[in-house]
Amino acid sequence: MRRTREDAEKTRVQILDEAIDIFSRKGYSDTTLDEVAQRAGVTKGAIYWHFEDKLDLFRQVSRRESSGLGSLLDHIYEEDISPLRKIRKLTGTVVNNFYDNTRFRKFIELTWYRLSNERFEEEMRLKADFVSGFIGKLEVLFTQAIKLGEIKDGTDCELAAFHVASLINGVYRLYFVDPAHSHSKQKARRLFDNYLDSIAEDPRSGQKR
Repeated sequence: MRRTREDAEKTRVQILDEAIDIFSRKGYSDTTLDEVAQRAGVTKGAIYWHFEDKLDLFRQVSRRESSGLGSLLDHIYEEDISPLRKIRKLTGTVVNNFYDNTRFRKFIELTWYRLSNERFEEEMRLKADFVSGFIGKLEVLFTQAIKLGEIKDGTDCELAAFHVASLINGVYRLYFVDPAHSHSKQKARRLFDNYLDSIAEDPRSGQKR
């Protein structure tokens, strides 16, 4: 029985992996379950065993990638480290996940360039909620960092959080629209380090990640 469950999960993951690749290249409308089944090396019936329909497959693809990044960030929120170091670690993790995780990059390409907002309102709302929550947590961390003397007094914490979120947005978009200047993970990480250094009381603070 255990082997059967493991095989079923392996098949499900294989379908998800192939589906996100096809969705990101062709978009939702032009992707067919027949094509996903062929690429995954399974029958169409196997897809319907694991997913209700194409929309359910798409939603599970999206939620897997969103929850993956969310879990990485949640671990950092819970770490017993200083606020500024936590911010540095959060931004480093976001950048590393984008550059090192091919599936996640396909997910970004899919949700930013291959979807109609009107048709996928629920997915867009979930994404907006995730971003809003991330910005809110950053603002709290910046506020804590000021109280501990890690960030310069007078720093606008709301603006600082928005600044970091905007850098993330820019890195993501430039990767697809200007590959010649944006396919360097190290360069992307320096963008965040340079900004955080500019508002830190001691630019060396919180740099251990």
